Amino acid sequence: MMVVGLALDHGVHRQSSFSFAPEPERPDGLTGGQSLLQRLSAHLLGLIEVEGADTTRLTLVGHSMSGQFVLEARALAAPFARYVAVSPSIWSNPSVVAAQPERSSDDADDLFVVVGGQEETPGLDQTHLARRMISNARGLLGKGGVRLEVLDSEDHGSAPYASLPAALRFASEPWRA
Repeated sequence: MMVVGLALDHGVHRQSSFSFAPEPERPDGLTGGQSLLQRLSAHLLGLIEVEGADTTRLTLVGHSMSGQFVLEARALAAPFARYVAVSPSIWSNPSVVAAQPERSSDDADDLFVVVGGQEETPGLDQTHLARRMISNARGLLGKGGVRLEVLDSEDHGSAPYASLPAALRFASEPWRA
């Protein structure tokens, strides 16, 4: 297994970098998310293939806004075999749920969604409760091909760390056609 990580430069606006919402001020006419997906597909995949990666078995993983990016990429049939979205910010573009591909129950799961159980509890302030992190993630289940895990004692900040073992197991499960 090969793990490749990407980080944004300091000062880059996180939300617009992963968003597929139109941005009229961009000179290339692409959204931040489209530009990032294009760079991943056109440049990064070739680089990791040279290092021996099987590009037919790639898993795209993201947390929060990059978890939302993962869902957007899956909806666009990006060149990944599997997707892992940890605490995806579905609240930023709820239409991503309806945009997910319809999958048969006979198909292997290609999307693993993990959220912290503490991300939607009555004690949170209204700003966080309005994001409906768990409820929105559950909305993905109706599309098929989705596996959801709620980590009871985790919150938005701890969910990515707590989800790593399960995410890596999902990414390395035997492929089934």
